Amino acid sequence: LNKVIAVFKKKPTDKALVAILKALATLAEASVIVGSTLDKIRKAAHQPVATLRKQVDAWRKMYLESCALAADTGKSRPTDEECLYFSPPLGASAATAPCVRGEWDHQDQVRVAKAILEHKNREQLRIYRGADGDYVRIVRKVVNKVEQYIIEELDRDAWAHELGAMIEYRKTTQNEGDKGRPLPEAVVAELRGDLTLDLSRLIRVTDVPLHSSSGTLRVEPGYDPDTETFLVPGFAIRMPPAVGAVTEAHVRQAEDILIEGLRDFPFSDVFTGKELLPIYTDEIGADGHRVPNWERGMGSRVNVIGCLIDCFTPNLRTGPSPSYHIDKPKMATGAGYLANFISIVRDGRRMVPTPLPKSEEEIEKRITSLRLAGNNFIMWDNIRNKVESESLALYETGDTYQGRKLGESSSPIFPTDVPMIYTTNNGTFTSEHYRRKVPIRLDASKAKPRERTGFKYQPYAEKMLSMRRDFVWAIHVLINNWLQRGRPAPQSVPHFATYPEWMSVVGGILEAAGIYGLLSNMENYLAGKDDDLDGENDLIERIHSTFGVSAFTAREIYTAFQNPFTGKWGIDSVPLDLQNEAKAIRQLSDHIGANLEGGTFDIEGTEFKLAQANNRSPKQWSLVMITG
Repeated sequence: LNKVIAVFKKKPTDKALVAILKALATLAEASVIVGSTLDKIRKAAHQPVATLRKQVDAWRKMYLESCALAADTGKSRPTDEECLYFSPPLGASAATAPCVRGEWDHQDQVRVAKAILEHKNREQLRIYRGADGDYVRIVRKVVNKVEQYIIEELDRDAWAHELGAMIEYRKTTQNEGDKGRPLPEAVVAELRGDLTLDLSRLIRVTDVPLHSSSGTLRVEPGYDPDTETFLVPGFAIRMPPAVGAVTEAHVRQAEDILIEGLRDFPFSDVFTGKELLPIYTDEIGADGHRVPNWERGMGSRVNVIGCLIDCFTPNLRTGPSPSYHIDKPKMATGAGYLANFISIVRDGRRMVPTPLPKSEEEIEKRITSLRLAGNNFIMWDNIRNKVESESLALYETGDTYQGRKLGESSSPIFPTDVPMIYTTNNGTFTSEHYRRKVPIRLDASKAKPRERTGFKYQPYAEKMLSMRRDFVWAIHVLINNWLQRGRPAPQSVPHFATYPEWMSVVGGILEAAGIYGLLSNMENYLAGKDDDLDGENDLIERIHSTFGVSAFTAREIYTAFQNPFTGKWGIDSVPLDLQNEAKAIRQLSDHIGANLEGGTFDIEGTEFKLAQANNRSPKQWSLVMITG
């Protein structure tokens, strides 16, 4: 290289010119020069000597002008290498290039900018790909004096800012000399659209350690590529006993800690009529407080612990989670406190209430924004109307969900690995929703629940925050105990057809710890809450009797199930407009799609799923057997 530069500084003869070209070609093979310069060398090899001389003269002129400019401005003159090639280095050296130069052509600028970006972002993570593949970063916010970290999508301005923080761009002009400038918009835009950028994927920010799919619990702060999670510890982690060192005493202590936090809630498993069991026994404990009646609402209480385990085990299972329905007969029964307990244990802060939007379009967008922001659960608070949303049903049953973003037309796809929680006052759902809920009932058995007294922990939220370190330890102990036993599947949990992975993990962890009762209140819940189930089961049974597993349309059902005496539609549980046959068939088709499609039904001991059988009009469905 030094020899080439020495010859280049003089007017080269034809012989020297050939030597220069040969040397440049050698350097090109060694990946020292690239881009426009390399292309010119390759083209020059097939051109007359006069043309070659003209090209080299142009390069030499560039060198002399750069030197003169440096002398005029009092700045250091460019290195011989910069002036000789005026193109960026390639390969590993490109990543450590000091800057991107404005004198390079566009493709060289993009190539080196990409290498610098990937290199510096690996050294200190600033930007990631989010759950949907878009570029995101971690942002610290303080809400109500509580520090929290969220995942924020990078818009055009934020993307340009992050690139500018990592990539220096400089350009030499006659008036201003060598000066740093913003990256050209064309370079910023091309990098934003580059799907091959080597960036880490980030799906959540957490202040508590989470187990990886292999069972490892990483407690070091920062990014964990195994779980695609960034850990920002919110407190001094209490290390659980490692897998292999968990004892029965550890497990019982963990259970006691979790139960203690839930001691004063009026759990019930009675969903219709009165709860007859008292909230407390007549016994006074060593702490001076009444001893809770642990038999009351056992299923609901265990379901809450299952919800907490669900929030801590997204990497230990695949597939969707069911949602959790916290219901109560009256206001001020404690649903808000219970929601706060779940939020405090998982996220270290009180629940942020999220009202359920009224329109389907807004529900779809709200789901997308909450999930992509890195929420560890989605809580819909204080619902008073009947829930009929197709978007919610799709999220609760699919491995992935596709929804539109707020203010955008794009519809990203992302995993459904965080559960939904609903709080209602005697809330109602369509039958397809009831089958996807884990029921939690609160009933104070008082006309005015707010008049209850005698709580052990007051103020409740502050006390639970102070105990959070122990709650997290307890959940980690239960998980490690399950891993230590070889991840056994539960033997006593009622069948939950749509959520086999959830049953295996959450039910397995609880049962391995000797904590029984998960979903034990499901039968009471469905019998008491879903008035439409009997009618819809009757319709499904008649469909099975008539069509078996063959495909059918709404018109075929409408025709087959007419009352033989009146000649009109004969399923009372599915009311239709019988004055207009075409409208009635449309109503029936809409009813099947909204309330039955995707649902599971027990027909004489065999479970079937109603699935769409085609993608054209008219729609067809068929019953698909899923269990024997």
